[in-house]
Amino acid sequence: MQTKFYIIVNEAAGGGKVKQEWPQIQSELNSLSVNYQFQKTIYSGHAIKLAQELCAELKSATNQENVILAVGGDGTLHETLTGMKKYFTNHPDETPIPIAYLPIGSGNDFARAAGLSLNWKTAIQQILSCHSDRPISIATFDNHQDKELGYFVNNFGIGFDATIVSKANHSKIKKRPFLGQFSYIFAVLGVLTYFKAFPLKLTVDDKTTTYQKAFLVTTSNHPYFGGGG
Repeated sequence: MQTKFYIIVNEAAGGGKVKQEWPQIQSELNSLSVNYQFQKTIYSGHAIKLAQELCAELKSATNQENVILAVGGDGTLHETLTGMKKYFTNHPDETPIPIAYLPIGSGNDFARAAGLSLNWKTAIQQILSCHSDRPISIATFDNHQDKELGYFVNNFGIGFDATIVSKANHSKIKKRPFLGQFSYIFAVLGVLTYFKAFPLKLTVDDKTTTYQKAFLVTTSNHPYFGGGG
């Protein structure tokens, strides 16, 4: 049975690197006779919507193996995964669709943890040579403030590190080629000037500890964090 890839492309990822590389990636896919179709994201959070729509569309496509492929950085993977998880959580009787990832971002933490090459040509070969899905650990969090359930495969943080990520993701530097990889460093320097400690109540195995001045709290799903080891 032939495999068809439904690709979600975030051209803004990697400081615009995806936009530069996508024509070559598409040419490579064509030369390898890969069966695919693609859609490009046009705003933050768009990959969530696209992934949900693809899951709904593909539930009736039974004559082929379907894979949703995220092309971008860890944020693109996160949004695509979130959209798929939201859909299948609401449709538990449907068969989940495998997700694949072509890492061309600023951090690429998940790729490092999963053993995916950061060279996109090599990563494509890794994806195409994979003939069965492999389970991965997906963590969940419950946002009581927004009353929303979220998912992550990399890291989940509140406090200083989360503020840095948010600032970096919304900075103009991150969208620029080459400089995008330094967006987190610039964000650290900026956040240090105004960030303040906060009270924290932490419960682990029914034991609760209170911290009056917490700075950051991070839960990691693998050993890599912030684009490094």
